[in-house]
Amino acid sequence: HWCPGNPLRMLANVTMLQVADAICRHNLDKDWLRAESPLLQKVVDWLESELITKDHLVSGSGFYTERPMRVAYDGIAQCYTSETLRRTSELFQWIGLKDYADHCEQTAELIASAYRKHFWTCDRFAEYIHPERGSIALHGYTDVDWAAIATGIASPEQIEILWPKLKNNQDFYYDGMPTGIATRPDTYEPWEWEGTDRNDLAAMGRVWYLEAWARTRMRDAEGLVD
Repeated sequence: HWCPGNPLRMLANVTMLQVADAICRHNLDKDWLRAESPLLQKVVDWLESELITKDHLVSGSGFYTERPMRVAYDGIAQCYTSETLRRTSELFQWIGLKDYADHCEQTAELIASAYRKHFWTCDRFAEYIHPERGSIALHGYTDVDWAAIATGIASPEQIEILWPKLKNNQDFYYDGMPTGIATRPDTYEPWEWEGTDRNDLAAMGRVWYLEAWARTRMRDAEGLVD
């Protein structure tokens, strides 16, 4: 049950909502959105029934199919799913489907609230929650911390603690290249890896995007330019 298995099970459905949002922001076509809205509602309903637990945690680690694999509840998945449902709420609101828009907004906030409760570990967010080992926050600050700020899921109090730890942290740069997945990549343990090598350390380009997004949200122009 906890094996990552098919990573697209989670990723494809959240991405479909993200693509719909991108299309609408580009073409501003309400007729297109009205025609597609039944399908989008089915996607939201499926996510709620299959991937979102009764505690409002999002199962799966589809945004990272590389190594090390995050089993069960990935911090990135929480951030992106909550933020995507907020965008989806705006889409439904735009075409007059207020009840379903409110439902998406409420679900997004439930995920965000659960994330702030279950993932916060005094001065950072856990990277993921393992079904047997609990919260994994042993690898320094990670991409999940950037994502929490970038997507607006962290509370103001959490941001006040976290942002100074991220803003000028050079440990995110591997040989000067932005942006690494964690500030202590050497601390990943054997049980966290599938396969025989450690040559991956998950899509750095995606983490760079999250850093840039977080700096934009924090109005850190100097850091963004750097």
